[in-house]
Amino acid sequence: MKRREFLNWVGIGLLASFFPIALAACSEKQSQETAETSIAKDIPSDVPDSSGYLTIGTTQELTENRYIVSNKSNIIVFRNSSNNLSAVSLICTHQGCSVDWKKSSNSLYCACHGSEFAVDGTVLQGPALDSLSSFEVKEEAESILVKVG
Repeated sequence: MKRREFLNWVGIGLLASFFPIALAACSEKQSQETAETSIAKDIPSDVPDSSGYLTIGTTQELTENRYIVSNKSNIIVFRNSSNNLSAVSLICTHQGCSVDWKKSSNSLYCACHGSEFAVDGTVLQGPALDSLSSFEVKEEAESILVKVG
């Protein structure tokens, strides 16, 4: 046997010996993904129902925290002092950065350029000129639903 043939067979043998390891690693990952999927069933769905409403959270969450944030749909829901619900986008209208709840001033703040918004989405401080997008929101059977479609 020539040296080149011998090295080819050794290379093929090495590749073949690693195949079961690669296969086991893939199947382990698949099991982990299946477990994560079953855990995700307890989290509100990010798929709207037939009327376009998306479940954001529960009325209990809203009562305890005074707001609910859905990072998947980039929406925040508040209950104001008049007991009315408001839902607004968490995407700044200035340049599309994310806005965060600023508890100290009861407002939404964009860290990118300093814009500040009221809980109903209106601009309190620029550079943003346009209000945050607002959404229709309702309570139904202990759930908070936002119309996204």
